[in-house]
Amino acid sequence: MGCYLTHCRDFEHGLTVLFNGFFPSYFAPKAYRGRAQLQSVLVKYYSEKHDLEPDVARMTKARAALYRRYGISDTNIGNFELSLLHVSTANAMPTLFWVLLFIISDPKLTSGIREELLEIITETGEKLEGKRVYNLDITKFNTHCLLLLSAYRETIRLANSQIGILSVMRDTFLTDGTHRYLLRKGADVRLPASVTHMDPKTWGPDAAVFNPRRFLVTEEERAKWRKEEKERKWEQKRALIPFGGGKHLCPGRNFAFAEILGTVSVLVLGFEVRDQEGGVFEVPDVPRTRLGEGVGKPSEGQLGMGARIRRREGWEDVSWRFVR
Repeated sequence: MGCYLTHCRDFEHGLTVLFNGFFPSYFAPKAYRGRAQLQSVLVKYYSEKHDLEPDVARMTKARAALYRRYGISDTNIGNFELSLLHVSTANAMPTLFWVLLFIISDPKLTSGIREELLEIITETGEKLEGKRVYNLDITKFNTHCLLLLSAYRETIRLANSQIGILSVMRDTFLTDGTHRYLLRKGADVRLPASVTHMDPKTWGPDAAVFNPRRFLVTEEERAKWRKEEKERKWEQKRALIPFGGGKHLCPGRNFAFAEILGTVSVLVLGFEVRDQEGGVFEVPDVPRTRLGEGVGKPSEGQLGMGARIRRREGWEDVSWRFVR
């Protein structure tokens, strides 16, 4: 498993050079080899029809069946599927890493989120391999888990620095209040999310600090906002662009939201996660992304930081099921 994770990381780090297609084996040899290794494994997987096995995800089965229906070879299916592997893991997995790390590094925050999660789980009365089955309703995150939701948004504000590329549809003038700029029709504009995500004018003097309650607002508080506060919150809403901007947002954002918060919920509620010495984690600085990446990846040292994970008392015999 470790070698495949290395291939994934090498592939992601060299994506920009691979996209350019200019002697990638020379200018990005690690990424070139990583892509080749991953594709060879995927080609073997589909050529041997492992996707037809009963324990394979329905989404994987459905995609492969659709490809074959239109005459696409198993070799090409394996090559195509690398793109989906990248989309599924490149941003969601490191986001999950940072969300969990920020939460478990703060015992008070962990306790508050656990209280919220107790409101969206139900014991079914069933037994699965001798374990009690609990349903976790992922549709209630937005209504019952406001602290968890705020911590998630704050994490993606700090960790996501994707560079959006927009095409100028017509000559457009922009101003910063002092100067006026012309964006000509047909030009491409690169918009780094880190600029708006880390702007002290928008987020305040603690813009570079993780504040899990930054997005925690009750309806009562919202009703009391004055005009200036409403304008500031609207400016923050426009500045938070981890999934792009405008009407064409990342189509996978809701799926990523569900899988990240679902996994974090089970780990926070059902387990104790400590550092290798048994203490509380300290969150390292979130690194900036490379061109072509969206979320800052853990550094080499952080990947080996290790953890002690054990079941919480009273939750040793629980099996989880996600429902909606």
